[in-house]
Amino acid sequence: MGKRPPPRKSLGQHYLIDANILHKIVSLADLAPGEPVLEIGPGPGDLTRVLLDRGHPVAAVEIDERFAAELRQGGVDRPGLHVFLEDAVKADFAAILQEAGLTPPVTVIGNFPYNVGTHLLRRLLPRADLFRAVCALLQEEVIRRIIAAPGNGEYGYLSLYCRLFAEVTPGFRVKPGSFFPPPNVRSQMVYLRLLDPPRLLPDEAEPFLRLVSVAFTHRRKTLLRNLCTAGFSEAHIRTTLASLELPPAARAEEVGLVRFLELYRRLPPRSPK
Repeated sequence: MGKRPPPRKSLGQHYLIDANILHKIVSLADLAPGEPVLEIGPGPGDLTRVLLDRGHPVAAVEIDERFAAELRQGGVDRPGLHVFLEDAVKADFAAILQEAGLTPPVTVIGNFPYNVGTHLLRRLLPRADLFRAVCALLQEEVIRRIIAAPGNGEYGYLSLYCRLFAEVTPGFRVKPGSFFPPPNVRSQMVYLRLLDPPRLLPDEAEPFLRLVSVAFTHRRKTLLRNLCTAGFSEAHIRTTLASLELPPAARAEEVGLVRFLELYRRLPPRSPK
């Protein structure tokens, strides 16, 4: 592909240059033969090449016009590759898959820019109509929050968000030296298989997540205090917590997804303020 353009700090670009890691990513994605892929942030196209070599059609969403042009005109341009110069944070993924001729659900794979990684997960995970799974390389700190269990200091909104929409499997770690330039943080893969049907209907997911957000507003406060602050009746909350065998002093970080779902179903049918 020739000399690569210099990374842009504003886009959080770190090229993944370790060939062994590239192949391990594709293996972790557990793709069926010929399964199409939506690749986010292909950059110079090293992972794209591995996917195409293994027979997987790729719709590549790239925000950097330099790499989009290279992917279209040189190096990895070949049948099965469809390049879209777009910001994945704003892109219409349904339209992209349709234009690329890829039938959903497909698997999403990518070395996600750390500054927008969690935002991308929030866009992707609710779309089981479009995606079978998300196989993402993220900051290790973010992965710890995703996989954290109740009682762990890292457990919070993101942990519950991901569990609401997907089965979560932590992947392998990637050292800074596998990138150019090396990032100042460690990285890790995560594999999220989207649930279809989902645990909640779309019109229920939003108010449930608002409830979770309120529950973690002040982590040092009890779940009871946070919900009272949101406008729920203290008497009703106490009764609901008791029915779930949760003490009044329980904090949100001690409550797992199943109990949060029950809490949501038993509280008054209104959204917290």
